[in-house]
Amino acid sequence: MKFIEFLKTSLFYKHIALAFFAGILLIWGTLQILSVYTRHGEFVEMPGFMGQPISEIELFAINNDMEVVILDSIFDPRQEKGCICMQEPPEGAKIKQGRKLYITIVASTSEKVAMPNLIDISLRQAVSAIEGAGLQIDYIDYVPGEYKNAVSAQRIATKAVRSGEMIPRSSKIVIEVELGTDGFTTVVPNLIGLDYSMSNKSVFSSSLNVGRISYLENPQPEGNRVYKQFPSPGRVLQPGSSVDIWFRKEDGFDYSKAREESKIDTDTLITDEPE
Repeated sequence: MKFIEFLKTSLFYKHIALAFFAGILLIWGTLQILSVYTRHGEFVEMPGFMGQPISEIELFAINNDMEVVILDSIFDPRQEKGCICMQEPPEGAKIKQGRKLYITIVASTSEKVAMPNLIDISLRQAVSAIEGAGLQIDYIDYVPGEYKNAVSAQRIATKAVRSGEMIPRSSKIVIEVELGTDGFTTVVPNLIGLDYSMSNKSVFSSSLNVGRISYLENPQPEGNRVYKQFPSPGRVLQPGSSVDIWFRKEDGFDYSKAREESKIDTDTLITDEPE
C-alpha cells in the first residue's frame, strides 16, 4: 500500500521528470560524441591522383586525417615508375575524413618470367611460346641451316638466353631460325582490321618481321587496328623481310570493307620484290 501511495506523491513525478531529462541529456551527449568521432556531415571531394607520385596522395591524406593503403604494384613501361595508376575512391567521390585510400602504383622493376625453351621447335610454336610467357619478339634472324623454320638460338640483342633463365616480362627476344637446305619464300598476310597483338603475331608467324609502325591518331597500341600495310597482302617475299603497319582508332573506319578489298587472291600472287 505504501508503494501505491508513493506513486501518487509529487516526489514520484519529480523522479520521473528527472529520469526523463537525464535520458534526453544522455542521448544528446552520445550523439554529439558520435558526431565528433565520425565527423558527421563533413565530406571532402576526392582529387584525381592518377599519374602522380605517391607523395601527393600522402599529403592529402595527412591533411584530412586519412590513411593511404598500397594494394598492389604493376609494371608498365609506358608510365613513370612509382606513380599512381589506380585509386579508390575515384576522382570526384564525396568521402568522409578518417577513411582509407587505396592505390595501385607502377613498379620500378619488371616482373620476372622464365625464358621458354625455343630450340628445335618450329617458328610458329616459338611465336606462341613467347606470347604465352608474356615476352615479345624483337625480330626473326634467318641463318643457314638444314631445317626450314626450325629455331636454332634465342637471345636478347646479342646475348644468348638460356631456357628457364628469369628475365623481365615484356623482354624482346631475337629468334634465330634456319632457312633450310632448299630455301623458300613466304606470302605477306592480310593484316587489315587486326589489333596490335594479332597483327604482330600474324607477321612473325609468316616468317616475316614487323617494320615501321605508325599511328594515325592515338599513338598507343590499345584501341587501334590496322588500316594500311606495306607490302600489300599477297606479295611474295624472302623470309625475314619487313612489313610496315599503320594503325588508327577502332571507330570511324570500315575495317570489314577494307579487309575484303585487300583480300588475298591466291591465283594472282605478286612474286616480284617491291622497289
